[in-house]
Amino acid sequence: MAEAHSAVAFSFTITHEGVNINYDHDIFYAVWQSGLRSWRRRLTKFWNNVWTGAYPASPYSLLVIAMIMTFLTWKKRDVSHGFVSFLDSHFTDNPVFSTFSIAAFYICYTIVLWLIFVNAVRYVVKLLFVYKGWMYQSRAKKMPLKTKLWLGTVSFIAKRKPQLYSFQGSLPNLPVPDLDKTMDRYLQSVKPLLDEEKHKRMQILAKEFSSGIGKKLQRYLILKSWWTTNYVSINLMFVSTNNYSIELSSIRTNLVNYLS
Repeated sequence: MAEAHSAVAFSFTITHEGVNINYDHDIFYAVWQSGLRSWRRRLTKFWNNVWTGAYPASPYSLLVIAMIMTFLTWKKRDVSHGFVSFLDSHFTDNPVFSTFSIAAFYICYTIVLWLIFVNAVRYVVKLLFVYKGWMYQSRAKKMPLKTKLWLGTVSFIAKRKPQLYSFQGSLPNLPVPDLDKTMDRYLQSVKPLLDEEKHKRMQILAKEFSSGIGKKLQRYLILKSWWTTNYVSINLMFVSTNNYSIELSSIRTNLVNYLS
């Protein structure tokens, strides 16, 4: 019991002499340090997300854009082309808060411009990464001018020191495979698992799928690949999930490569 009482971090007793408060300085200091470490990790994680989310642009570019906006506003230049004045006239009726509302609208307008700038730079890097001609060039030959221009542009735009996930939003989109080639590969993969009659039936179904709903699904997949970085990893991959009960098939085959 003595050890249990000594382990209490905070306790108080009320006696005839008054209130007696006892607390352990070391335990409170440890709790305080634990809270500081937790908030420090959260702030570091938030800053890393901002830093990698703005790459290859810099978060400091927001300050540069804000300074330019402030300078132009001080010079009586309407950089918003009347958009801020329109918002102020429709959402602010009290003249006392007019100055604060205009400042808030300009801050939001600056942030929107910075986000547009960041996404524009990221899409430029994404288009640059589509080029793969440098992979098929020989080292013995002289580097062509096209590759030199590509390398110089990438080095200039992405010269800021990247972190682990800095290029996550700048990776090029995965191309969507052709529908007919996909059907041919599918028929070739299931050929060892089906007899001749079932395989012919599967060929008919694949042809109906390619000429019917397959074209519609292919268009949807192309549209989806335009606004997602990796359309394959968003949903479950049926190629992996369909191998769950493949060993229970009644038809045995020695062609293990078709099952991989």
